[in-house]
Amino acid sequence: MLPIVVASIASAGQDPVPAPRFVERHDAGATHDQRDAETILSELDALPRSVPRPPHGSDTDAFDRWRDEQTRLARRRADLVTELDASGYEGPRLDSLLATKIHAVTRVKRAAWAPFNAWSAVLWEMAARHEGTRVAAAAELAGLSELLILMSYENLTLSDESIERIARLELAALDPADPGPAGSTLRTAVTMRGPETAAAWIDWFTENLPEGSGARAWAESERKFGRPIRLTGRDQSGEPVDTHGWLGRVVLVDFWGSWCGPCIAGMPAIAAMADEFADRGFRVLGVVHDEPDAALDFLADHPEYDWPQIMPDGGLRRDEPGRVPDPRANSIVERHGIRAYPTYWLIDRQGVLHRADAARLREQIESLLGPPNP
Repeated sequence: MLPIVVASIASAGQDPVPAPRFVERHDAGATHDQRDAETILSELDALPRSVPRPPHGSDTDAFDRWRDEQTRLARRRADLVTELDASGYEGPRLDSLLATKIHAVTRVKRAAWAPFNAWSAVLWEMAARHEGTRVAAAAELAGLSELLILMSYENLTLSDESIERIARLELAALDPADPGPAGSTLRTAVTMRGPETAAAWIDWFTENLPEGSGARAWAESERKFGRPIRLTGRDQSGEPVDTHGWLGRVVLVDFWGSWCGPCIAGMPAIAAMADEFADRGFRVLGVVHDEPDAALDFLADHPEYDWPQIMPDGGLRRDEPGRVPDPRANSIVERHGIRAYPTYWLIDRQGVLHRADAARLREQIESLLGPPNP
């Protein structure tokens, strides 16, 4: 179980991170008068899926209220699933509801910025209560994901034993009906150890995870650097975009969203380089992960960012029967496992993909462009 894994996590010259303590949960899933499963299921079904997001341009208070409402909704959903589980319900919806509870608990924990609080105990208790099941593995991974965030603040690293344990948990937690999250905790774990460890695990991701997994997409994307790449889609005007038609130019690819402060902060410098290097064969291509209307409103307010933007298209799984549409989903983002924003790529004159470092972006662009024409 999780405390064993945590006890093996350490960095050179430092003590292991202590196992989380099982603390009083207060109202974090506890109830007093047990109700029947049918009543609890009815209340769960009556909950809204989410709280409507404030429109683009709303003030900070509106977004704060929205986040608070989202957190309250997540907490209530987790409470109800806990009550249902305690009622002895073993119906066909239990596994999917327990998975929903894991997501809800994670949302509440991150909103509170308290990785080892009472809500962490809920995850450890789920793992113990359902030991040997996919739900238990998923709960343990969710707890470990939070632990890895905490470790990153302290520059702690993982032992080989812990990484192998996380890999086994990833396989045990794999849900073929929802492959997107598969491998995400392991990806975080190996990248924390550094590029050599990450490279050593690339084959594991591609050999063990299904199509649709973000971590598998990331592993496949890592293999793309140093090789030709072609990006296609439709821009903000609905016109087709194809980087194959830009061979002979250097292209900066900017993955962004209007919700991302660092993305917006970096755009003036990109616009300046787009103007400065235009005569030397330099182009910029945006790839949007955002509500389409929010992105279009932002671009309308900033006409200086006039380069093509590949807009969201519903994602790779948009045509699956019964799938709830995600207006922000972008096939390029999903195919290449983009998780950090902004992410920058560079494509050279031969169409070969290169890594880009935000701190050295200008230097890298000038290197690929070569000396200016006399």
